[in-house]
Amino acid sequence: MDFLEKQIEAKIVDAVESAVGADYSVTGFLQPSVQGVEKTSGLTGILITCRPRVGVMGRGEVTFSVLFDVRLEVARDATGDMLADMVAPLMNLVEGWHQDVSTLRTSVNVDGVFRADGVVNADGGDAGFDIESLVWYWNFSLSLKGWMI
Repeated sequence: MDFLEKQIEAKIVDAVESAVGADYSVTGFLQPSVQGVEKTSGLTGILITCRPRVGVMGRGEVTFSVLFDVRLEVARDATGDMLADMVAPLMNLVEGWHQDVSTLRTSVNVDGVFRADGVVNADGGDAGFDIESLVWYWNFSLSLKGWMI
């Protein structure tokens, strides 16, 4: 069985893929690549990373930090206007998690192991243009709170 961070990340990747559709790649940092294909993060897409938990390793309350990195290459959109189109479904998904814990639980619970209780947007985040990579970017993180069961 995969470790919990990898399982939660896979569930978040699935939820984001459903939200944004097939227009953009969604990659999980901990997720395997297709056999024979080098795993790389493209210049346009969404990278999701579930970082190690804070809290107990057995039963009890835990928090996972989940990072979202949205990137759009200049070659695809010189003005960066499409970045908002990439971010909107992602933020609508997260807003749905904030408003309805049952929606959150449907997305990220791991049966018999972890029950989500809420998300909190974390401080920070960034948006701008990377002159070296020639990409528009927008990133943020949230804290996923819940219980080991």
